[in-house]
Amino acid sequence: ATDVSEVTLVLWLLIQASVVWAILLGYLMEQISTLNAASKLDEERRRVLSQYLVWREVPQSLVVRVRDHLFFRWRTNEGLDAYEQEILDQLSPVLRKELSYHIHASALRTAPFLGWMHEACLKELAQMVETLYLSKGDYLFHVGQANEQMHILIQGSVRLTLNHNWHRGHVNCGNETKTQKDFVLLQMMRLLKQVRAMREHAPIYGAKVLRHAEAVVRTRDLKQSWAARFIQNRWRKRREGLDD
Repeated sequence: ATDVSEVTLVLWLLIQASVVWAILLGYLMEQISTLNAASKLDEERRRVLSQYLVWREVPQSLVVRVRDHLFFRWRTNEGLDAYEQEILDQLSPVLRKELSYHIHASALRTAPFLGWMHEACLKELAQMVETLYLSKGDYLFHVGQANEQMHILIQGSVRLTLNHNWHRGHVNCGNETKTQKDFVLLQMMRLLKQVRAMREHAPIYGAKVLRHAEAVVRTRDLKQSWAARFIQNRWRKRREGLDD
């Protein structure tokens, strides 16, 4: 009887081990298949891109820039950016607001000039956030342009200049902000207009708080503008002295 019970126990354990092993093996094969599919998709996109650039006879210098920009974007989004927008378009207004806030909350909360805003306001703004991928040579804005957008730099660097000849080898159209390399940029479309609309039509946001915040932002802008002009003038004088 003892031998029969021991054999039965061993057989039962072998069956369980076989089932667990089959499950683990199936999961492992699924992961390998997923990785192979992603690798094949990436290779296919690279191959099609190479064919297109050859077909258009794009010069090598431009080929490198185009490839770097697209590879950066593909790595960042993992090919899901178009699908994400499709999902947002299919959601109800409430779910779209919540999902948009979940996606962009980290960037909005870390922005010092939005620290005074209530979470309800940030959720409204999150629906207007657009992710931009820019490359070296792109302009964000020019002096004199209407201030209807706000930008939050997530990755990369930008340069603010009032010099016409700051960048050699590029045509300069005047005073502008110019990107230095690929980066991810969150652009809040018509932010100032939306804040004013909130102040006029939504008392829950607090008109006094918004007016005070707007005044603080304008004061900081004036101080930063004065500091920028001061630094530029000192830099020019020092540059002229070195040239002499």
